[in-house]
Amino acid sequence: MPTRRPDDDYDDPLRRDDRDDRDDRDDRDDRPRRRRRDPDGPPTKSGGGGRLLLILLLVGGGSIVLCCGACAGLGYYMMGRQVSMLDGTRTKNAQGGTSAVTVNVRIGGDTPGGFVRGEYYFNFQSGGRTSVHRTDLRGQGGGEFRSTFLTQELANETGPVRFWVERRDGDTVFRVSPEYTIP
Repeated sequence: MPTRRPDDDYDDPLRRDDRDDRDDRDDRDDRPRRRRRDPDGPPTKSGGGGRLLLILLLVGGGSIVLCCGACAGLGYYMMGRQVSMLDGTRTKNAQGGTSAVTVNVRIGGDTPGGFVRGEYYFNFQSGGRTSVHRTDLRGQGGGEFRSTFLTQELANETGPVRFWVERRDGDTVFRVSPEYTIP
C-alpha cells in the first residue's frame, strides 16, 4: 500500500486522483460564486420594498399636501374680498317701482399689495325680479366705490330692494358681501 504524503503536496500522482475538482485551477471557471451566509454574521437586507413604499408615501403625501394647500390658497384668494355697503338709495318711478339704485360701497383689497382688480356683480332684487350689473374694478383696496345702476327689471316691482355683491369664477359664484336692504 502506498504511503501518503502531507496534504500540501499537490504534485503527488497518488494524491492527484483523490483531489476535489474545485481546487484545480485549470478546470475552475471564472464565474463569481455565491457566498454562503454566515449564521452569525449581519442579517441580509430585504428587497427594498419598505424603502420604496416610504418614498412613494412621501411623494404622494407631499403632492396631496401641496395640492390641498394650493386649493386653500386659491379659495382664500377668491373669498378674501369683502364688500361693505356704506350708503344706498333707490329712485322710485311714477308706478312706485325702482328705476335706479345708487350705492356707495367699500371694497377690501384682494391681492397681497392691497389692490382691487376683477369683475364684481352688483345684484338688486325686489319682488320676484333681479337686476344684475357687471362692473370691472381696479385700484387701491379699502377705497370707496359709488355708482348709480339703472334697474329697468325692477320698474314694476314696489317695495324695498335687496342688494348684494358677487364674484364669479367660471361656474362658481362667490358672494363677497352680506345682503343689505335699501328702503
